[in-house]
Amino acid sequence: MHLIAEEISVQTYTHGVLGALAGAVFFPHEPTVQIACIMGSMAPDGFTFVKYALDKMQGRPPFSNWSRLPWFIEATHSFVVGAILVILALLSGTWAIPSVRGFLLSAIFLHVLVDVFTHIAPEYKDTDATYLWPLPGSLRPSFGWEYRRPKVNGGHNIKLKPVEGMIIAIALVVTIVIYLH
Repeated sequence: MHLIAEEISVQTYTHGVLGALAGAVFFPHEPTVQIACIMGSMAPDGFTFVKYALDKMQGRPPFSNWSRLPWFIEATHSFVVGAILVILALLSGTWAIPSVRGFLLSAIFLHVLVDVFTHIAPEYKDTDATYLWPLPGSLRPSFGWEYRRPKVNGGHNIKLKPVEGMIIAIALVVTIVIYLH
């Protein structure tokens, strides 16, 4: 699998804003759970974000020496792995802790579901998650919004896009209104 550094979204902040909104909507009077929702919604990109940052700080091309990256992306963006984590939380009794529920639900359903419908371009088929790992097959839909725009000189533009900015602005306003009430 050939992977270009710019194909990895470092726009984890968008997931964080959506996690804040989910926390405000579903756990309006529980700030600890709201923080867990924010952290959970960003968690699936955590491994790739840390690796990207470390490579940049060390002056290496991002992900140039990490052959396991595709596996990490698959494992952290899988509904199957998420279901297993929920089952383990239920069996261990930790599901009863609201922060655990908020974290897992945000990571599994919010983050991964957003990615399913925003990672649809055929040119990324070989580098995007299938969302079913370790099972065969893929949940990649034929419709949705591809948030990654090609750069003029090749690579991919990972800066804030107008539609994404609008989504973030609306989510932030709604979140603040909910927090204030």
